[in-house]
Amino acid sequence: MIESINRRIYRTGKMYVEINQHNVIKRFLPQRDSLKRFKLEIYALKQLVDFKRVPKLINVNKNEMSFEMSRLPGIKPTCLSQSHIKQLKGIVNQLLSHGIARHALPLRDLLVDEKGKLYMVDFERITICRFKFSPVWLIAKAVTHSHVLRLIGQFQPQMLTRFQKIELISLLGLRQIFQIIKKPINILKEKLFRR
Repeated sequence: MIESINRRIYRTGKMYVEINQHNVIKRFLPQRDSLKRFKLEIYALKQLVDFKRVPKLINVNKNEMSFEMSRLPGIKPTCLSQSHIKQLKGIVNQLLSHGIARHALPLRDLLVDEKGKLYMVDFERITICRFKFSPVWLIAKAVTHSHVLRLIGQFQPQMLTRFQKIELISLLGLRQIFQIIKKPINILKEKLFRR
């Protein structure tokens, strides 16, 4: 099959993504948590329907766990300028105000267009706010903020306040501890799910 210049296909063990000139088709492949991730991403895109910095949901096929969304302009940034950081903070504040907290914030989930405008994609790994003061929501918000601080520290450390620098060091330390205990927890979860 001949692929056009404006069409790219990505396949992983978890999903199939087809990026066309004007739209993106994403299909979740059968995995233990595929349906959950599919539903979370659909929920997020519906919640953010009026927000211009995320893709617009066009069509959903629940039977195939796939959906079509608008293609955003831009490419993955290699670094983030001060302007990008300010835009990122604005995007994250919008997400949180819509009850959506991200579990991760890798550079690959950000796009920058030729005018320097920042966009965000991939909402399959999120926590939804069910109750404003829920411990789960408060932790999820803190995790989202920690990822923003991490990106600021990585690309524009001079933008961190003294308090944010201390907070970032503390969060990175906690993250290292969590990474150490994560493996035994995942092994235990796997054993429990097999039963």
